[in-house]
Amino acid sequence: PFCWDVFRSRPQRRYSLASRIIREIIHGSYPAGSYLPSLPHMADRYGVGMNTIRRALDILEDLGMTRSYHGKGTIVCTEPEKIEAAGREIREGIELYQESLQLLALTISQVLLYTLRAEGEEVQKRLGESFSWYLQEGKGYLCFEICITFIVEKCPLALVRECYQKIRELLPWGYPFSLLRMKGKSLHSVYAGCTEQAVEYLKNGRPEEFADSWRRIVETEESQFRAFIRDSFPVPDPHGAMERQAPGQPAPGTI
Repeated sequence: PFCWDVFRSRPQRRYSLASRIIREIIHGSYPAGSYLPSLPHMADRYGVGMNTIRRALDILEDLGMTRSYHGKGTIVCTEPEKIEAAGREIREGIELYQESLQLLALTISQVLLYTLRAEGEEVQKRLGESFSWYLQEGKGYLCFEICITFIVEKCPLALVRECYQKIRELLPWGYPFSLLRMKGKSLHSVYAGCTEQAVEYLKNGRPEEFADSWRRIVETEESQFRAFIRDSFPVPDPHGAMERQAPGQPAPGTI
């Protein structure tokens, strides 16, 4: 079977575990302000070694999602105050997240329409109901994952399911950046409008428009994320030095 290891130059497990924990934070398994379980408990829960847990927590802290206190534990932050982006791990995560958005923008319309047609009207109806429930619960920001999960679970093509499963693992990397980029705004309010329009297409039996609306949603997200990264990170010049920092801009390596 086709298998795609996304993280080419680094151990896969710490990245995948960091993504999983962020997803659980998003879904409320670890609410903001609560403490994560102890290291031994997490190692047992996720079936990994203590070193892997520590390295995954280092990634989460660099992303501003958690903060560790000696003798107390690791607390989940309400929103990141800054992101330590100088390290290779975070830089690689940024690049892979942006590449995943680019791949989605190129493929999601066709893949989603193909999957919808393969599953039929009853499944389309249930998908629309799932979107509507999350919108009513004020969780419009989860609609990206709902859409990708639908493809992962329902697409008849095994290779597509494998690739989209890896993309689903990468999506949580965008969450801390979205929190920082939209600081002071509700993520639900930002994403609800475009998602509601897409759901209307699905409810009205217009799967082509529904699929194409997701292409536009992803293209917008990719464009905004790229602009945010460009404006918030110093860019190395050809000689390895950082560009001059503009007045009021963040220190190099942080957002």
